[in-house]
Amino acid sequence: MACRTSSYYVGMSLGAMPAQKLAQTRPGAKGAVLLHAAIPASEFGDAWPPGVDGDLSAALCEERVRGHRDRLETLREQEADLARRLAAHAHTPPDGAALAGLADQVDEIVASESPEQAKELLRLLVKEVRVHNRRRIIPVYRVPTAVRAIPSKVERAGLEPATPSLQSWCSPN
Repeated sequence: MACRTSSYYVGMSLGAMPAQKLAQTRPGAKGAVLLHAAIPASEFGDAWPPGVDGDLSAALCEERVRGHRDRLETLREQEADLARRLAAHAHTPPDGAALAGLADQVDEIVASESPEQAKELLRLLVKEVRVHNRRRIIPVYRVPTAVRAIPSKVERAGLEPATPSLQSWCSPN
């Protein structure tokens, strides 16, 4: 079996050491991808061979890195816009007409039988689905921000009656 003239070696965890050794000692090695481990290059010689320096610089991936940076900037702008829009409506309770409109939209989506719209509606209304077994599947619904109690309107004690002190339930030891 002949060795290839140029190879890249990949190793993860305990496999990183053999991959690094091969990348440093085999003629024609072009590089190594070492995941979750690495040891000093001096373990297998003085340094990485010429052309295999063990470093992946942004210059080698400049176009892709630039694309990620542009996408990140776009996402940050969208996040800031959403934060501004939410701040403007943060303490505005919905009126009856808005709630009726929301109920009409839900009825319309369900009646239209559009799978895309129904899927989006479920994504917005269902927080999680708890599967206990085949017969017991419990959806947990999220309460839209629009119908949650506004913090300033609810007393500090909350909506439930005060709970008696637990000290009487506890042993003195």
